[in-house]
Amino acid sequence: MTTKDLTALAKKYPFSAICGGISLLLAAAFFYRQSALPEAESMLAQKTTESRRLKSNITNSAQLKEHLAALESANAKVAQRLVRAGDLAGNQQYFYKIEAETGVKLTDLRPGGNPASAAAKGPVAKTLYTSVPYSCAVQGTYTQLLDFLSKLEAGEHFQRILSANVSLGGGSADDAAGSADPVLTLVIAVEFLGQS
Repeated sequence: MTTKDLTALAKKYPFSAICGGISLLLAAAFFYRQSALPEAESMLAQKTTESRRLKSNITNSAQLKEHLAALESANAKVAQRLVRAGDLAGNQQYFYKIEAETGVKLTDLRPGGNPASAAAKGPVAKTLYTSVPYSCAVQGTYTQLLDFLSKLEAGEHFQRILSANVSLGGGSADDAAGSADPVLTLVIAVEFLGQS
């Protein structure tokens, strides 16, 4: 069949020719739209995710001011409990206050070096908090030493006890062994959480 034959056939059957042309146009439009379908589905998924995120933000923003006030209050409480590494007198006064409350005798109190900075070889990342180490030795009875430790642990500063060593102290070993409540010596290494 040539184009002349097709033209003659279209003139002989015009309704069928128009329907065939429209069918070809619709088939081309269908295949064109099908090629754009994956892109439209990915855009729909992206818009759905964004819509869920925005809905979650709107839901969570109902008490945003109260949450911000609670976070600022908690942050202020944490800042009050931090130790200042440069305030040696204030830090030692903290130990002397606990000594007076518990009745132990503070025999040695020394600020330690910062082990994290000494161990680091390369550039150190800036952090919000740093460690402020102290070592101290106290003498007292078993009950007094436990009271000292509990006041230190439940005190106003964040801390952790790195090591502790208890031994008989104050007088000869025979006197201490014969006593009902001997005097003991407690040596501890404490690390306080401080501001950097």
